[in-house]
Amino acid sequence: TARALLARGARSILVANRSYDRAATLAAELGGRAVRFDTWEAEFERVDIAISSTAAPHYILDRARLEPIMKRRQNEPLLLIDIAVPRDIEPEVNYLDNVYLYNIDDLQAIAADYLRQRQEEVARCEVIIAEKARALLGARRPAPPPSQQPALEPE
Repeated sequence: TARALLARGARSILVANRSYDRAATLAAELGGRAVRFDTWEAEFERVDIAISSTAAPHYILDRARLEPIMKRRQNEPLLLIDIAVPRDIEPEVNYLDNVYLYNIDDLQAIAADYLRQRQEEVARCEVIIAEKARALLGARRPAPPPSQQPALEPE
């Protein structure tokens, strides 16, 4: 996911992990910066997108915790992507202004919708191609000699 963001123009990646060594290793692979897990909240004031995937049995980010962060951010938009199972981010954060939370189910639904749209476009393209091919093949056939053309019947 971080690699996809980098490929699409993300300028910097921050990696937090309960193990700082793991965070540092992943950050080095991504050309990013490792941050200590206990300081991730302070980093939220400077990020645009946060991706969460922990094995925590409870929410690590809830509305009460995010609300003051958003005030310090002066309500700059924040995109949260929660790919953890069970979820890391409380759904209630979506009710905060300029907070946009997507979980893995949302992303799968979006991907399925895009796939359906692409399949519909392919079907429309196939019809256009078939019509154009018939027209092209019909235009390239020589006209039958006059003796083989059907006679026009007078009205």
